[in-house]
Amino acid sequence: MNLVFLIKRVVAIIVKPREEWCIIKEELTTIEDLFARYAVILAAVPAAAGFIGYSIFGRPGLIGYVSISLKENLKWTILSYILSLASVFLLAYIIDMLAPFFGAKRDLPAAVKIVVYSQTASWAAGLLLVFPQLALLVVGASLYSLYLLYTGMKSVKEVPPDRLTGYFAAAIFASIVISMGILLVAGFILGSAA
Repeated sequence: MNLVFLIKRVVAIIVKPREEWCIIKEELTTIEDLFARYAVILAAVPAAAGFIGYSIFGRPGLIGYVSISLKENLKWTILSYILSLASVFLLAYIIDMLAPFFGAKRDLPAAVKIVVYSQTASWAAGLLLVFPQLALLVVGASLYSLYLLYTGMKSVKEVPPDRLTGYFAAAIFASIVISMGILLVAGFILGSAA
């Protein structure tokens, strides 16, 4: 996947998701390709931008921004990058495992497509973390990523309409549990820096 294709895919999935999901559904791709040529690149955007922003401005604290060492910031950046990629695969795996309960067929590559491409808005907005004060906009993009997840599940997994809401709710619940687990792991590994 070249850079031009990557940029076109990012724009298309954000601007016209329903049409782009139809294209994505028909693409023959492997899980390895989805990660190596898309997820690994885009997940690096918020990690790198956060590293720059937190190095300059510090991390948000209870009162203003708290300065942290470059070494601690680098550790946090690397760990958050690795855990974000792991969480994508874990969520895809859970979505795939739950598929038969909601009238959809199991297809792990399709589930990975859904989760990877639904993260696009969050990852792209992560560029704003160069200015940590704009982090709220990244949260807004994360909400849009939930919409992308919903439309992706609908298009790619072909969930019966009467079961889509339950399937989506189960995916959100799984995502919350994964996020809490990541926070615990990061806190354990990094201690007070987390």
